Amino acid sequence: MFGWMRKKILFVVAFISHRLYSTPLRIREWVLIRLFRQSLSYRVVKDDLSNQANKVAILAVYPRIPMFDSVKRSILLLKNQGVSVVLIVNSNSSMSSWVDALKSEVDTLLIRPNIGRDFGAYQLGINFLKSKGVLQTTTELFLLNDSVYYTPISLTKLNDFIDLQKPWKSLFLNFQYKIHAQSFFLSFGREILDSQAFEKFWNNYYPTSMRRQVVVKGELRLTKFLLSAGFRVTPLVNSQIIEETLDHNSMSPSEEFSALGEFFHSISATTDSRIEEKQKIELIREILDNKNPTHHLGLFTTRLLGAPLKMDIVMRGFTSTGAVRECLLEAKVPAVEVEVCINEIGSRGTDATGYGITKIWKTFGFE
Repeated sequence: MFGWMRKKILFVVAFISHRLYSTPLRIREWVLIRLFRQSLSYRVVKDDLSNQANKVAILAVYPRIPMFDSVKRSILLLKNQGVSVVLIVNSNSSMSSWVDALKSEVDTLLIRPNIGRDFGAYQLGINFLKSKGVLQTTTELFLLNDSVYYTPISLTKLNDFIDLQKPWKSLFLNFQYKIHAQSFFLSFGREILDSQAFEKFWNNYYPTSMRRQVVVKGELRLTKFLLSAGFRVTPLVNSQIIEETLDHNSMSPSEEFSALGEFFHSISATTDSRIEEKQKIELIREILDNKNPTHHLGLFTTRLLGAPLKMDIVMRGFTSTGAVRECLLEAKVPAVEVEVCINEIGSRGTDATGYGITKIWKTFGFE
């Protein structure tokens, strides 16, 4: 009970203190968004998108050298499945090299001010597709961002999921705190694109850059709108697909579960070697029903299902850079590329990084 009260008190402290600290930024952002409409401004670098495109993806990126190969793989994954790609670059000092390197890989490339993170870019992309008359006729719309790392095995293991015909898909479904389909990969069929819930959400979305607000007013609210309208999401990561993949995998369950060694050891009084496979499946189901699987099952699903790896997994305290390095190498990422990726992950710190009020902010996602 006292632990719960302490957590609530710390949350209130984090909320109020961060609200005060971020007031100047929020005022500046309001001026840019409401008065100058900068969140909806963009520059067209390339536009070869066909008005007859059946499947279209909006890919939102913020150029960082360690993410370049991952982004290229996500584009290739989509193109291999006949998906037209609209790349939206949230501008920064590294964007020129990305624009030059990727413009031949995509159908359309837009550059916009870095306002509103991924949901701001998604909103712009949806408005752009509307203006071209593409959104009104496309059969499926994908929304992707670069907060996760796609490995070479993603190119083969995710093909069936990309091609799966469902009204609403996500790679992961997060039940922690409140249910939400995570924004780094979403897919919507015609039924949802025609719905009032989808239209209302994007028409009223305020493209803030505040991370926690993007999650609450973006991921959580969009999920709530669509669930309330009667839609159901199909996630890639679920207990059935995990069990089926283990059954058909050439590796033994023990070898696959070794990727979860640290996690199982941390939640069980016994060592990993003494936990029966059945118990592990039950634990996985519990995680999927109550936790954030991108963190708790991140290394496991990257290795087993080819799911992209969340870049903040070490910062959130769920694993180590050594375990991530091993996972990426097993996922066939070239060694040189692995070290670049590890350096990026390491630069974000760990759950022990920071002190005082900034550490409290990070604990509750206000950073």
